[in-house]
Amino acid sequence: MSLNSSGLDAFYVCAQVKNFTRAAEQLFITQSALSQRIKNLEEEIGATLLVRDRSGVRLTEPGEKLLRYCQTRSQLEQNIVSELGGATHSIQGILRVAGFSSVLRSLIIPTCRKLFAEAPHIQIETMGGELSELPTLLRNSSTDFILLDQSLEREGIKSQLLGHELNVRLRKKATNFSGYFLDHDSEDETTQKFLKLKSGSKLKRHFLDDIYGIIDGVRAGLGDAIVPKHLIESWKDFEIVDEDRILKTPVYLHYYEQPILPKISQRFLEIIQQESNRIFLRS
Repeated sequence: MSLNSSGLDAFYVCAQVKNFTRAAEQLFITQSALSQRIKNLEEEIGATLLVRDRSGVRLTEPGEKLLRYCQTRSQLEQNIVSELGGATHSIQGILRVAGFSSVLRSLIIPTCRKLFAEAPHIQIETMGGELSELPTLLRNSSTDFILLDQSLEREGIKSQLLGHELNVRLRKKATNFSGYFLDHDSEDETTQKFLKLKSGSKLKRHFLDDIYGIIDGVRAGLGDAIVPKHLIESWKDFEIVDEDRILKTPVYLHYYEQPILPKISQRFLEIIQQESNRIFLRS
């Protein structure tokens, strides 16, 4: 069975912009024509793909799956067109990656920099997010790859261990312990895990926005913090306290399995593994 291309194109644009009015404008058709194309596609597939509510357009589970198919199809079409046309750079398309703050700057961006140096015609989109939010970004196709501190056991998602962050206790040099530890928020259990305290144990803490806010807080003398060692190795204004104690945290890369990965995704996977080996093995 071959899906109607005009219906797929209508769905793809609408699923991306999540607004029927803007989707119709981009396709140069009326909203009623757009609605009819999507309705025909839904009847052809036998499932509801889009739901309109007050917030705009929401994808159903079949809609999320079809959107991932459309994105892969678009990437593969770009690849074959560039190859047939004799393009100098065969890697094209959009790379979208999301992760938590300690790997965004140290791992994701250096990986993207190397990929961009090889393929200057690609577009890069990186996002930082809460660990609890990242799986949703992958599921609703807001990103193609996510990095988490645990493996997601979900059908269709491939989980790849990249390495381990080695977390150490950081303090500003030539200062005494202030009595406070610095964490992301009240739900952050990093310090408790490092100190092996139960969640109900009393701990004096300040809360800062992300890992770099926490490091700045240590620099400002607000307290000690448990941070990945690879982030602070080149900085001379800190000292590691209790050097023998280390909290090991895994870093997993996740993406949806596909019969054929676009070239941009294939090369990204190769480079991020190389960068992971450099960063994590060194620490």
